[in-house]
Amino acid sequence: GNFNQGRMAFIEGFLVDSGQVYYVQVCGWNGAEGDFCLEVRRDSILPPPINDSICQAISLIPDGSVLTASNSGASYELLESYPGCFEGGNPSVWFEFTPNQAATYGISTDYSFPAQSLFDTQLAIYRRTGTSCQGGDSLQLVLCQQDGGNTLPLMAVVPAVTLDSGQTYLIQVSG
Repeated sequence: GNFNQGRMAFIEGFLVDSGQVYYVQVCGWNGAEGDFCLEVRRDSILPPPINDSICQAISLIPDGSVLTASNSGASYELLESYPGCFEGGNPSVWFEFTPNQAATYGISTDYSFPAQSLFDTQLAIYRRTGTSCQGGDSLQLVLCQQDGGNTLPLMAVVPAVTLDSGQTYLIQVSG
């Protein structure tokens, strides 16, 4: 990559088969030439979180408590919803919430946990419109947000969204 302009190329999450030979081609951007470093490392294989699939969304209770969660080991499913504000096909995890009264709710990933490594989050809220848990036409996007945090600017924050009583909403968190 061109270090002076901060351009670095990387391939992340590439699955390989044991015994198969793979070739890596390195070339300079726009014909650039020079020295470079090449790192190849084996990522540890993490089991997916239980809420990796939309069908396994974790139920939330709006009691003001903060839930600690992770998308480490999560995958991006083939038919998974991908709202316009999301950047890249990053792994996401799912939560669901059915309000018992119509009200305005706040949803945020903007919390600082010094012991954890936080990342740039993206948040989407969907209204479930059908009975299928597979997404697609059974989801209606309510809103999508990223980079609105006050504590950490790259965190997703929805300060106020009005949700209907008895309606199930799905919350997608990605990075």
